[in-house]
Amino acid sequence: MKPAVYDVTLSSSIMAVTSRILPFTAPGSVMPTALANDLVIELAVLLRLATATEQELAVHRLGEPAGQARKVLEDASTALLSGASRDQSGKVVRVDFTGGQKE
Repeated sequence: MKPAVYDVTLSSSIMAVTSRILPFTAPGSVMPTALANDLVIELAVLLRLATATEQELAVHRLGEPAGQARKVLEDASTALLSGASRDQSGKVVRVDFTGGQKE
């Protein structure tokens, strides 16, 4: 089983932008135009990252029902085939797939 990957790029980048904006939230503070422009560009990049992450998550969620359906089908076929491989008297029937070849 693969280990879970936890990517904090988006959240840590948003925190960085927030820490750059926070000093200008005090009354009377004015953010320089160049800094505001840089932050808008950085937020636009983060928006694209968030959109890509949401799309990837949506693809994974679309595959979840198929995995659950596969499990149900496997369980049902296993139950059916295990009953089919037994003789009515309870003897286990083993099929020879080697075509009768002798070793």
